[in-house]
Amino acid sequence: MLKFLKKNRFTIAAAATGLVLIAIIIGFHSIDSAKNAEVTEYIESLGWQIEPNSLEISHMRIPSTFDPVFEHYNERQKEAGFDLTAYKGARAVRYSYIILNHTHSESATVRANAIVVNRKIVAADVSSTAGGGFMHAITDTDFIVR
Repeated sequence: MLKFLKKNRFTIAAAATGLVLIAIIIGFHSIDSAKNAEVTEYIESLGWQIEPNSLEISHMRIPSTFDPVFEHYNERQKEAGFDLTAYKGARAVRYSYIILNHTHSESATVRANAIVVNRKIVAADVSSTAGGGFMHAITDTDFIVR
């Protein structure tokens, strides 16, 4: 047995490393899946209908100093019960989904965006860049087609 292990130690080490890497990848995927489910649940709890396969994830950093544009964005967040002031400089993940029941969904792609820091939703908005674009608080549900 010792001779077998000695002879095949590189193969065994490579296989063990591969198994560890697979476990890490599966672990990260399950974390994202769990957070995706939580974010989706939050958005839908407000009455927004989202396209199930429209998830887009991007990594970002919240600015350390807010310029006037980001100050305006944070004011919209405060309307929704969020405040990014405590997260200045933090690394974040933005989850974006296509909204199906916004009053502008027929004429433009409208997205629900949620910003997550340390597995906590710290900001969320509804926006579109089509035709001049717009952005409003995710809790502003006056735009939901009922």
